[in-house]
Amino acid sequence: TDRLTTGQTCVGCGAAHAEGLCTGGGVATCTEADHTPCQQVTCDGVIRYCTSAGGTWGWRTAVACDDGDDCTFNDACFGGSCSGTSFTCMSDDCTDRACDGTGDCTETPLDAMTVCGTTECPADSCPGTSHLDYPATCTRTCDGAGTCASCTCSPTPVDCVTGAGNECCVAGCTAGGGCNTTAGSCGTTSDVCTDPHVLQVGSLCTGCGANGASGTCSGGGSFTCNLSTHTPCMSLSCGGTTYFCTNVDGTWRWRPAPACNDEDPCTHGDTCGGTGACTGSTIDCTDTPCMDRECNGTSSCVETPLGPGTACGTTSCPSDSCASGSFTDYPATCTNLCNGAGTCSACTCSASSLTCSDGPLDTCCDVSCSILTGCGTTPGSCAWADACADPNFLIVGKACSGCGANWANGTCTGGTAMECSASMHTPCTTTICNTATYRCTNVGGAWQWGSSTTCDDSDLCTYNDVCSGSTCAGTPIICADEACTDSECNGTASCTVTYPSGTTCSDSDPCTTGETCNGAGSCTGGTPAASCGDGSCNCGETISTCPADCTPVCVLPRTLASWEGSAEGWSTSGNWTLQGSGGSPGGYMNFDDATPSHLTDYSHALLSPVMDLGGCTAVSLRYKIKLSDYLESSWSNDEHLRVQCSGNGSAWTTLRTFTDGDDYSDMSFGWTQYTHALPIECKTTTAYIRFLAEGDDSWDIWYWGIDTVSLEP
Repeated sequence: TDRLTTGQTCVGCGAAHAEGLCTGGGVATCTEADHTPCQQVTCDGVIRYCTSAGGTWGWRTAVACDDGDDCTFNDACFGGSCSGTSFTCMSDDCTDRACDGTGDCTETPLDAMTVCGTTECPADSCPGTSHLDYPATCTRTCDGAGTCASCTCSPTPVDCVTGAGNECCVAGCTAGGGCNTTAGSCGTTSDVCTDPHVLQVGSLCTGCGANGASGTCSGGGSFTCNLSTHTPCMSLSCGGTTYFCTNVDGTWRWRPAPACNDEDPCTHGDTCGGTGACTGSTIDCTDTPCMDRECNGTSSCVETPLGPGTACGTTSCPSDSCASGSFTDYPATCTNLCNGAGTCSACTCSASSLTCSDGPLDTCCDVSCSILTGCGTTPGSCAWADACADPNFLIVGKACSGCGANWANGTCTGGTAMECSASMHTPCTTTICNTATYRCTNVGGAWQWGSSTTCDDSDLCTYNDVCSGSTCAGTPIICADEACTDSECNGTASCTVTYPSGTTCSDSDPCTTGETCNGAGSCTGGTPAASCGDGSCNCGETISTCPADCTPVCVLPRTLASWEGSAEGWSTSGNWTLQGSGGSPGGYMNFDDATPSHLTDYSHALLSPVMDLGGCTAVSLRYKIKLSDYLESSWSNDEHLRVQCSGNGSAWTTLRTFTDGDDYSDMSFGWTQYTHALPIECKTTTAYIRFLAEGDDSWDIWYWGIDTVSLEP
């Protein structure tokens, strides 16, 4: 099911009682190691396709295949490639979705408490005599069933209070600043509070501001708040009322309210906070391409539209084009303009059009159009000006000159003599003469120009010779001699076969000698060739009949390879090779960070030479190995290095498996020596040892180091 042989031919027929032999043909392979996906071959009249089913490659009559993409289904061979109907599986915040190769998605809910978003919390507030301090957001988490659950905003409450020894502070609260205290009354009756710029305070409350502050009544005096003398947001208690030194509408004075002006036109709602500073809420008044926007100290911006016709950007125009014999020429861009009401209006690209044509006296120019250069003309053919009557000489190729610009008038001039004769010829040369195609060919021994593609390549091992491009070639036939058959080409689809007689030959049996051809295509005769003592146990010899040749020999200890461990690298040492994709041997591989080598999906291995361990009773494999791993993120996932032996090079027994771990797992270990006793199935006359790299994605091979590998008794 994995190899097809097609196109064999029957040779050896002709004489009476001839024995025909099927030879030649092509072998098409479809195996894990050597395949061309969806290759199509017809065998015995049935179309077969090279496809993989269940991981096994083979020739099948159905077009069903596997393109290796889980996000397609109903995969089938079409046009020499395997493809299917694609579909999409999109994951969300709480569910991972993956394609299953059948058109459906597998859904895996994320673990409960997985973060899946945030919810904006309310603004801080001052209910009663406390301050509720909310976080900016709360965190939403998955419920373990694929849904992103809502979250609850929990504020931190702070009580607004005065200190234990307070004499005069009053507790207060602002949403933006939190709890605070302001200076209250000291209970005096000598305060004078009628002047808006000067307060006469008999006893002054000091120490207020922070939440929990304890004010003290002391001192007093005259306190000024005017343009020349002021302390912004200073607060005083006068006559039982708290006054603030603030600037409102450009005037500094004492006011019984905390409203103020921080001199920033891009804030609004300015007020004296608990820290004694005047602050407000900010507003963004950034200009747009068609609108000037300015702050004015309120919650809205002053907007002034730019005048109509003001440039506000560009729009890319379509590419130039050639269609229906004309050239459409667009500018690169057009200019967008403001409409006078603050909006930038898109512009319209206007193109110019030019008709492409040749001149009124033109005899040979061809009209052309290029999206880069516009309309033009190019030299065309000078048809019906050629001389084609002489079978050995054609006059062709008069050149068209004067073309280039649009509306150009071309003129045919010059010409070339083309010879095809016995003395001057170029096989299969093609030329156009008066619009007809002529070829220079030799048919029947005469060279001449003609319309036929039939030719003679002078090779007796081809037949049905025809011109292909500028080369005369035919269908090849192989007429290969065999041991007792001479086969010669004769220019046809069959070979001329003769059978020599008495010629020395070999019947491929090493145990006979002196064979000769019998004149009928067979190698016969010969005498036994066994020789005890020649060092080979063959031709029926046994231990009892020839102990000198047939007694197994065990040669141990034996060093298979010795690599430079300190350099953490290895190369092909002795007969060890790197097996690449399809089993083709490579040349060199190392294990250092400078030149990493990624091995993919079980397809690479290091194999030892074949060894004769048939005469050994006990054999142990000894080697040193280390892994310098790192915290991997995407290249590999649970990759392995397996140490294996085999008795025939195809069936393998695993002696030990090393792993570099799943993603984000560090499985490093230092130089360690291991010894494994070989099982009986590996102690054969054709024994192998190998290190096999395998993994789900790619194998980061430069992190492994292997030192001396040897076999011990």
